[in-house]
Amino acid sequence: MMKRVVLKTFQLSCLLLTGAFAFAQNSNNDWENPALYEVNKEAPHASFMLFDNQQDVIKDDYS
Repeated sequence: MMKRVVLKTFQLSCLLLTGAFAFAQNSNNDWENPALYEVNKEAPHASFMLFDNQQDVIKDDYS
């Protein structure tokens, strides 16, 4: 009789542990989620060239 109780307790423990490990592996990483694309993304911006005068603009000399 005692053997049966120990066996049932062991089986129930194994079942609960297996279920806990199965649910723990369902979390996806951020880089695996195709709907998430805005993490660590810089805001768009325009590049500007600064010229000293209008003649440099015409010559395309921004050095």
